[in-house]
Amino acid sequence: MKERQSFFDVLKGIGIVYVFLGHELFYGSLGFSTIFLFHMPLFFLISGYFFNADSIDGVRTLFSRFLRNLLAPSFVFLTIAAANAAVWGNLVSADHAVNVDRLKSFLRGQPYLLESLWFVVCVFWSQLIVWLVSRIPNSIRLKRRLPMHWADWLSARWPQVRDGSLVVLMFALAHVLSKEFSDFSQDVPLKLMSVPMCVVFVGLGVLLRPWLQKLAEVRFGVTVSLAVSAALLAVVAIAAQFGHRTTNLCNVTYSTTVMFILGTSAGICSSLALAKALDRGLARKVMAYVGRNS
Repeated sequence: MKERQSFFDVLKGIGIVYVFLGHELFYGSLGFSTIFLFHMPLFFLISGYFFNADSIDGVRTLFSRFLRNLLAPSFVFLTIAAANAAVWGNLVSADHAVNVDRLKSFLRGQPYLLESLWFVVCVFWSQLIVWLVSRIPNSIRLKRRLPMHWADWLSARWPQVRDGSLVVLMFALAHVLSKEFSDFSQDVPLKLMSVPMCVVFVGLGVLLRPWLQKLAEVRFGVTVSLAVSAALLAVVAIAAQFGHRTTNLCNVTYSTTVMFILGTSAGICSSLALAKALDRGLARKVMAYVGRNS
């Protein structure tokens, strides 16, 4: 059995810390905008890294894994939160209209108690789309219509071309939805308008799996890793400052295209560098524990 790599547990732990910090900061502040540029893309990237489409033989298998690994733990957590809210008296309002609005919000994938469940729903939709695309065969018909050297190149790199095309198309679709229809995102059920951008980062996790695997095995000095992480985080702050809009994957709002790409890329790379710095000693034990149990 392959040994579990602590690097990815540490990376998930860092992501959880960023989630906590992001939700403690004032909305629209520089710190908030900086963290929101990359903390959820980081989680979807990690999800894509661990998603193995070849091990899934049908939608039933995918859905059963979703129920077991994501929905069941979330339901338990939701039950605990609901009990806590009931005890403190803010679960049910005396105003019937408020209760109806909360029920409608829940059915749209935005639970009153745990709005963060949008992430769980989007993971399922994203993995389903990536799995469906992975079923597209290396078409012989297409190769017949291309020059031989192009056909050979496409055949040898078909998985990368296929997944890369999905990432580009979903990125374009996500920005169109953000610019033209973001005002309607709250009315679309099951967070469907958030899915395209989530697919982008799940797809990137699949594409970058070999590189991430090598990165996990390479050793870097703590000082160098921390310096690189801090420098890249400064780049994210600059991108957030000049992005014109605060990025929020849940609400389908993204900063300008260039700043979004710059900020998310720098933020994810900053987190990777920080994970390399913390993947040792006591820091590894603490952050890996947070990552495994969050």
